[in-house]
Amino acid sequence: MDPNNPAHLMVDIETMGMAPDGAIVQIGYAVFNPITGFILASADINVSLASSVQAGMTLNPGTIEWWMKQEQAARDALYTPPPCDLALGLSCIQAVYQNAQCGAVWAFPATFDVVILESAFRLTKEKVPWGYRDIRDARTWIRQALTREECVSTGLKHLASNDCLNQIRWLMDASRKLNVPLK
Repeated sequence: MDPNNPAHLMVDIETMGMAPDGAIVQIGYAVFNPITGFILASADINVSLASSVQAGMTLNPGTIEWWMKQEQAARDALYTPPPCDLALGLSCIQAVYQNAQCGAVWAFPATFDVVILESAFRLTKEKVPWGYRDIRDARTWIRQALTREECVSTGLKHLASNDCLNQIRWLMDASRKLNVPLK
């Protein structure tokens, strides 16, 4: 990537709690070019629920009940590939962010995914790879240009990496519609 236009990272997480320390069970990411929207890398990191709870993250019965009502494919995706320890999953996100030399991290919304990820980094004593100036809120940006009806999801819902890809597509559509480049 051009140092003047570094790659960006979109993150999406699946949790078993809605609090800022909700137990993470899946971290999805996509590294993308913020000018073209080209996807440079994308993956899901499944996280052991037990390791999230052992690290101090919390469960919410309502969220667990909600997950029990989701498509079987989405629930199965939480175990394929096999879950890893929370600290290992977070170190993978650190490596992706640093190796791709990302200049920003996006989430939909940043007040959920990024907040919980940063809580997990602190609980596991791992370093947060981005600075506070690097955080971007995709939902705010997208809602400035697109209606909810224009934001059509494709693929499996609640597969975190797939959610990232949808969010990048909407973000790029919003950027073009507003005629404002992503920074």
